[in-house]
Amino acid sequence: MDMKYHELRNKFALDLYQELSKLSSQNIIVSPAGLKILLTTLLHGARGVTAAEIAKVIYFPEYKKYFVDSKTLIPDLEKHLLTLKTLIFIEKSYSISSDFRSFIKRFLSSEIHEVDFKNHPGSVEEINGWIAKSTNQKINGLLSFESMSKVTSLVLVSTVFLKPHCKYKFQKNETVTTIPFYVKPNLIVDAEMMILREKRFCTMKSRALDAQIIEVPFAENKLNMIIILPKKLDGLEDIESKLGSVDLYGELSQLWLSKVNLYLPKFKLEQTTEMNEILSKIGMPTAFTDKANFSGISLSGSLTITHVIHKALIEVQETGIEACEETEPNSYGRAPLKALTEVKCDHPFLFIILAQREVLFIGRLQNPNEK
Repeated sequence: MDMKYHELRNKFALDLYQELSKLSSQNIIVSPAGLKILLTTLLHGARGVTAAEIAKVIYFPEYKKYFVDSKTLIPDLEKHLLTLKTLIFIEKSYSISSDFRSFIKRFLSSEIHEVDFKNHPGSVEEINGWIAKSTNQKINGLLSFESMSKVTSLVLVSTVFLKPHCKYKFQKNETVTTIPFYVKPNLIVDAEMMILREKRFCTMKSRALDAQIIEVPFAENKLNMIIILPKKLDGLEDIESKLGSVDLYGELSQLWLSKVNLYLPKFKLEQTTEMNEILSKIGMPTAFTDKANFSGISLSGSLTITHVIHKALIEVQETGIEACEETEPNSYGRAPLKALTEVKCDHPFLFIILAQREVLFIGRLQNPNEK
């Protein structure tokens, strides 16, 4: 697939992250891949303006072609992720289209869960039970009685966890707890910093983003993390504002293989996000109103989305990263080995985790001592 194809399919990830970054000054973690699977599923049952908006948000107006791609994306991601689950809960009084049932089973290897939303305590317990079961008890009590009090028809849940199965490379005796991390120029915390000395990574200095960029491969060679580290201690906000206008793949094509001293903080990010407002802002408001058209899901009554709930988790620790030991070209371009450089992630940075150029996760580490 050509570069434009991958750049286009990942525009959704950048749009999503930019909107999230406006709403929070804390750590951020989201899985655009997980949400895209959810929206592509929903798209199969949408019609009219509702379908057009969803297709535009994921940048696939000819979305039927994308269904084929997603069917191969899901099992491929499962090789790298501990959990990637998409769950759909519909008020049981609606008559569900047999075509949509068949699509869910084929596309997600799952089923629609029919719930009595009128019985709020019972529906909360039932949905939380399904979520806990599907995530091997990793998520318990995701929904509350208060959050479900206004639910009438449709709840969508996306959960994504990164599998911690990478090879051991960072030496634990090299993990330093006293290196300062500049949350802000005037706010410093002590961070557990992992250190790799004189290892080979693909790096570059981006003028467009005023940042250092480093590609950190995971043990699975199709999976890697791109870290975009601002040159300025408080430069992350400026980078975030440029994401929509900078040719990110063009920047990554300039990565050079270098000997690097890498300082990377240990961190664990876990975030549950109500996505209704964010998805509305980036271009699909109709799905959340009484004008929604999901007649491909059910012809009985006015079906609208009440909740889109997304939970993502990633943990980066000594056993979770592998240094690039061989002199190989990076995923984007080829270049000779450069002299020793230092990448010290001691202030807020942006990270993107990719599998075959698909954005699995995108996030911000603002403070490594907070989830």
